[in-house]
Amino acid sequence: MNTPRLLLTCLPVLALGVLFATGPSAAQDSGRGDSPQIDLEQAFQAEGLHLDLDAGLCSIPVQVCIRDDLLEYVLVADYGASHESLFSTNVTPSIWNTALVALGGEPARGGRFRAKDPFPTDDELQAGVPPYIVELPEGTPFYAYALWREDGEARMHRLEDLIGNLRTGRAMKRHALRYVGSHMRRPDPAKEAEVFAADMLGNMLSVHFFRQDEEILSTAVVDAVYDTIWVANAWLVPERGVQLQLIVSRKPIDGLPSTVEALLGE
Repeated sequence: MNTPRLLLTCLPVLALGVLFATGPSAAQDSGRGDSPQIDLEQAFQAEGLHLDLDAGLCSIPVQVCIRDDLLEYVLVADYGASHESLFSTNVTPSIWNTALVALGGEPARGGRFRAKDPFPTDDELQAGVPPYIVELPEGTPFYAYALWREDGEARMHRLEDLIGNLRTGRAMKRHALRYVGSHMRRPDPAKEAEVFAADMLGNMLSVHFFRQDEEILSTAVVDAVYDTIWVANAWLVPERGVQLQLIVSRKPIDGLPSTVEALLGE
């Protein structure tokens, strides 16, 4: 693991409060030639991550992965579970995580569910009685949008609108995603070395609730207990391989952010 990636994994604990309380130009104004702030900005720029603290959002480049199969993830790294994810990205998960921490993300447990006891009868299930007791994720809320250029026009959609729910026959319910934050884990129990779980596995934003809490963001709808009902909304999602910007914001966005639109080019 290179130095910038290791730095970014540790920054949420060690330095983010200092870096972003002093403002983006603090390092340059101090006259120092090197600083964690400069390392951070360079790491963001190197991976194409755009962070706008004033607007409370960040944006990363992604590409369309799956349009015609079931989804368990919305976003994975290019080495993650791309065979069951709507988007993939070349951005290192811990670097994206650092940006979300800078925006105020505080980790909490992901979604939990357990089967009811006694389990509902077939008649009850047919009548719509839910089979599970569900505890939604509790982390910091974020809102996500996909932005791309098509036929010379910039198009932006709420992330949920791009995901179909086969159980309801509609798009996923609009809601605030929740910050899980992944965690450090020891790949080899016989060794002391720990790694950031999302870096190791590459899974960054999940549709389904996974008990291991290894993703960074999670959906937060009751139907996330199911792992066989989520598909890409092919009426809206561009063709596989098309490049987009995935925007994550602390509040709902009204209108197209000009700073992010500029990243699309012509």
